[in-house]
Amino acid sequence: MSSSTFREFLALAERHGRLRRVTQPVDRLWEPGCLVKWVFQGLPMEQRFGLRFDQVAGSPFPLATGALGASVESYAQALGVAPADINEHWVRALLSPLPPVTVATAPCQQVVRLGDEVDLDVLPIPVWTPGRDPAPYITTCVVNRHAVTGVQNMGVYRTQVRDGRSVVVNLAPGRQGHACAHSYLDQGRPAPIAWVIGADPAVYLAAVANLPMGVVEVTVAGGLQGAPVELVRAKTWDLLVSASAE
Repeated sequence: MSSSTFREFLALAERHGRLRRVTQPVDRLWEPGCLVKWVFQGLPMEQRFGLRFDQVAGSPFPLATGALGASVESYAQALGVAPADINEHWVRALLSPLPPVTVATAPCQQVVRLGDEVDLDVLPIPVWTPGRDPAPYITTCVVNRHAVTGVQNMGVYRTQVRDGRSVVVNLAPGRQGHACAHSYLDQGRPAPIAWVIGADPAVYLAAVANLPMGVVEVTVAGGLQGAPVELVRAKTWDLLVSASAE
């Protein structure tokens, strides 16, 4: 069985040397992006590792990145299998998906900020390609829903931070997230959307998979982790999001 939460996965990855901590303060506008590129472009795959930045200037939160995809071993560890068993594990999950369960309360809603309390600047969102990216980007699991079928979609889409209160997400044409958004926008209705940061590892791995339209990613995530994913209703949209997300 895979690590059930992102925190558990990070702790396990650190114990196995697949996550390294940077304890010195870093400037989110360039240092995390440069160090991640050094790890992923400068080291052979079997030597790569994820990074956790404990002190990001201007934010009370640590930043973890590259942990799930640093190497085949990291990916296998997220699934709780040996590297040679990754494909077989995926086949089993696709053939035997597990529907999620909905819970009433969740860790992801221990702190809720609404309206004028919202400030994206408090999050340690980095500039990933200094000198090229025009702004910080969130690259994480995005949740939306189709207006006609009611089926939720999860995908990983780059999201540019415009300011402390607004973002623009790259729901590219041809992707399921784009189809879901336009099923509302073409009716002149606002499209519900949520960003989920620090979800269960299996949720991320299912969200980045190129699954057919109608296949619900969170059910595949349940198959991957060997237990239903817990979801909770979002506070401002009628969407179900990962209950244990950060």
